[in-house]
Amino acid sequence: MPLAELSDIVRAGGNFLEANHTIRNFRVLWSPELLLRRQPGLEWDGSERAILDRSQALWRENLARYQPPAWDENTLRALDDVVQRARAELL
Repeated sequence: MPLAELSDIVRAGGNFLEANHTIRNFRVLWSPELLLRRQPGLEWDGSERAILDRSQALWRENLARYQPPAWDENTLRALDDVVQRARAELL
């Protein structure tokens, strides 16, 4: 999502999770097979540890597939500015 679009949403009182972009694209990263299995795999022993281990494995798989967006220098500078302002406000 372009920074300008996110900024407009936030200024209007919205948030990232309710944005149309997020709603359209959340399934790309969400892993329903973690909790919606009909047949649990062999790693499933019914424990909380099994859920945590599977969650971490799926997170690592998603991270391995990640391709950073091809943003221009102006966008990257604007994002850096946002991070710097946030750091200044939080410290």
